[in-house]
Amino acid sequence: MEDIRSETNEYGEGNQSQDKKSKKIKKKKTVTDDKECGCSNISSLCSHVRTNCTDESASYKFFNFFFYGAVQTFNSYVSVYLKTLGLTASHVGLINGTHPLLQIIGAPLAGILGDRYRIKRVLLLVGLVIMTVRTMLFLPFQPQKQVCNVVYVNKTHHVVISSKLIEFHITKRSTREQFMGSTKQTHKRWQPASNSGIKFQDILGTILEPEDYIFNNSNDESEIEKEVKPNTDVDPFLSPPSVIIEKTKDYKLMFVKTEDQDEIERIFIILLCLTLFGEVFEALVSTIADTCCLDYLGEDRERFGMFRFWGALGAGITSPISGALFDHYGQTICGRTVSGYHYIFYIYFAYLCAAFIAATHFRHRYDSSASSSKNKNIKDALLNLNYGIFLLVTLYMGLCYGFLTSFSFWFLDDLGANAVLLGVASSLRSVAENCVYFISPFVLVRLGHAKVAAGCLLAFAVTCLLYSFLSNPWFAVPLEVLSTGAYAFSWTTCVSYLNRAAPPGSSTIVQGIVQASFWGLGFGGGSIIGGFSFRVFGERETFRGFAVASFTVLVFFIIIQFILTSAEKQEEGSKYQALSNKEEISQSKSPTSEEDHE
Repeated sequence: MEDIRSETNEYGEGNQSQDKKSKKIKKKKTVTDDKECGCSNISSLCSHVRTNCTDESASYKFFNFFFYGAVQTFNSYVSVYLKTLGLTASHVGLINGTHPLLQIIGAPLAGILGDRYRIKRVLLLVGLVIMTVRTMLFLPFQPQKQVCNVVYVNKTHHVVISSKLIEFHITKRSTREQFMGSTKQTHKRWQPASNSGIKFQDILGTILEPEDYIFNNSNDESEIEKEVKPNTDVDPFLSPPSVIIEKTKDYKLMFVKTEDQDEIERIFIILLCLTLFGEVFEALVSTIADTCCLDYLGEDRERFGMFRFWGALGAGITSPISGALFDHYGQTICGRTVSGYHYIFYIYFAYLCAAFIAATHFRHRYDSSASSSKNKNIKDALLNLNYGIFLLVTLYMGLCYGFLTSFSFWFLDDLGANAVLLGVASSLRSVAENCVYFISPFVLVRLGHAKVAAGCLLAFAVTCLLYSFLSNPWFAVPLEVLSTGAYAFSWTTCVSYLNRAAPPGSSTIVQGIVQASFWGLGFGGGSIIGGFSFRVFGERETFRGFAVASFTVLVFFIIIQFILTSAEKQEEGSKYQALSNKEEISQSKSPTSEEDHE
């Protein structure tokens, strides 16, 4: 047996040396070819540009930039756009929830059809076209029978009385001459020894009309002359008091928008059908694109976040520009300024066209092993308790992210947030996503997948809890950053961990299962549950419910991970003990065997 192994090793080393020689020969040929060509500076520049444009790594980065820049920006604003059409929270929840649910069909279908029939490229490009057409068909369907009723509320008649009273100093002489004339009334008397300030209102009493005054306990009027007396400090009548009677009509305008419910239901059904039609292909696109990137990375799957970094960068650049554009082209509809959210469709169209060009440079890898054995290996791997628990946590984190994505902007709009605030929040979310994707490989290696997943659950719980007490929409900006960071960490963690269970050549199927769990059941379920709960229980109560559920899942996940870790340590200890026992037995037998040999 030792001879056979040595021969195979030598044979393997011989093959490796032959491969190295062949690579060297190829390199020499390419060098000689370049020398024979004698390319000039222009031709070398063209070849350099050509190689960079067709570089596989660059194609994934460009695709992620435009594809996820379009999808994430669209998902952020589509709920508010549907709200402006008159759709209810239940309608929006169903539209946002059913289209991820179809990823349960589309994501695994990408793996089955793409691997079996070797048509990944066709599915990817066709899916991009159908996504674009489906989304642009949202625009023509808008309500035409909305009526805005203007109601005049609280019509009143106001009398505004103004009096300009000043304080001045008056001397003893002017007091006597001015205010102690011969009248039938009881006079207002002041102490002659004081030159302190006297308020004009105390002297004149009740005000009737300009420059007509009544002294206390008097029914007769007397007019006081306006003249400056000797030894006075100032003019005693700098600004005579007055009574101004102003007749005004003070009312408030209340705008009541009424919709044709039959028309709203028809629009809802049409948009729902368009969503159902296009979402299967959207699941195909995202699954195949992620699979190509994971196959390119090979064993370095922790670096997957570095490529998704470009998608977050695209969303980060697109979101603030979109928010400013929507706010600039806003319109006043029925007494309320509505931002031009419909421009998101044109941005979506332009970005997907660029993503289509990048997708044509993808390299698709296939495996020739039997599909039945691969499916059995996938089933056995995912039924493992570690992977199974992680798959369930993946589903729940997708549920939290689906709820927050679909209804956080809805809630902020009810609090009075404008398009600028939403644009700032989207921009900072993208910045946070960029940072998380950039550092995720180092964090996963440093902390491990289980600790990162537990931190994501805690972040979702804290975000939902703080949202339930929110009153100022600007305070939601850090919460949006926190939830987005939790999403980026959770998605990267689940993809890199669960793809460990993928047998060779089956990464598309495993990625389809992960995609269906997070974006299908998770994201879609969060949108549907959130929309229903918003309508039945209210907005703040829904956030509190998700916070309690997240804390509960976190506690169970920590307990299960502790049990699994303890079991693994015991198993490793038993294996080490068995190995040490074998070594002791072999050492005890070795002297006797040598003596018998002698």
